[in-house]
Formats: sequence, C-alpha cells, structure tokens
Amino acid sequence: SEAVDHMISCAMEATPEDPLFVVGIGAATNMASALNKEPRIRDRIVLVWLGGNTYDWPSSSEFNLFGDIAAGQALFDSQAAMIQVPAFGVTGFLLSSVQELEACLGGANPVCDYLVENVKSYQEDHFAWGKPIWDVGAIGLLVNPEWAVLKTVPAPKLTSEGDYIHIPTRHLIQCVCTLDRDKIFRDMFMKLRKI
Repeated sequence: SEAVDHMISCAMEATPEDPLFVVGIGAATNMASALNKEPRIRDRIVLVWLGGNTYDWPSSSEFNLFGDIAAGQALFDSQAAMIQVPAFGVTGFLLSSVQELEACLGGANPVCDYLVENVKSYQEDHFAWGKPIWDVGAIGLLVNPEWAVLKTVPAPKLTSEGDYIHIPTRHLIQCVCTLDRDKIFRDMFMKLRKI
C-alpha cells in the first residue's frame, strides 16, 4: 500500500541514533507489512502500538489485536524497538464524559464540535457515563514521556488465538503500565481549541 511504502521511505531516512517513531492506533497490518517488505527498517524505527490488553487482563480479546493477529505476531517477533500501549488496563482508563467535552471543547471550532457529537452518538443516556478515548494514549506518550509509566518486559509470543505466551528469554520491549489521564486530556483539549 502507499502507507507501507511511505513508512519505509521515511524509515530509510532515519538512523538508529535518530529513529522514526511509527504510531499504530489500529490493527498492526501496515507496520508488519513494512517490516516484512523492507527488514532493514527494523533498526531505524520505534514501533508505538496501541494493541492488546495488559498481560494480567482476564481476556486477550481486543479490537486492534484481533483486527490482524498475524500482524501483532509479526510486531512482537520483529525485534524492532517497541512500546506497547495496552487497551484494557491502560488506555481504557482514558475516560471523558459528554459534560466534560462540552465544557472544554464545545463551540470552540468545528473539529471540537465533531468530537463532542461523536462521543454523544455512542449512547443516549449520558448521565454518569464516560467514554474511553483510547487513541490519545499513544500520542500523549510521545508528546511527553513523563506522562507515562513504562516497564521493560520480554516481548510476548502471540498464539494464533491472540493469547500471550510469556517466555523470559525473548527480546525486550517497553510496555505502558499507566498514563496520566488529566495531563494528556488537558494537552489535547488546549491544542484542539486552537485549530
């Protein structure tokens, strides 16, 4: 795809000392395809993937991981530098409410109004209801790494069913443990209001 070719082109201009950060907020298909098509980019990129759940979560079922399990397997097996941003257990706690969005973004500009209306559309009853805005976690981590707590772990092996197998001798990756929800949302709200 054009996205894969563009990722490869940008990665080949990067260096191991100044790598390209590639953020994935969906299935890992394009990232895995780029690594497969041009393996030399492995040492020139840092993969930041919002995918999978925390390792202690009761279920491995997660939208981005299950969108392309083979791509998730390829990322975890690639030995590229990687930061996993889990969904349930981490970004699932990046909750906002309609009331908060209306107070912080409503009327600021068409993009802000769209976000408010989009969140409203998920449910009719907004009383004491919050909606995760998952994707801002991966970006917030890069905006300010101090807003995240990470741990170094052996890359999990993924089964064809999407379950983790933990093998202590595998290469190491970073995994996000928690994110500072308030600082990430404040930064996002302030930037969206300026559009």
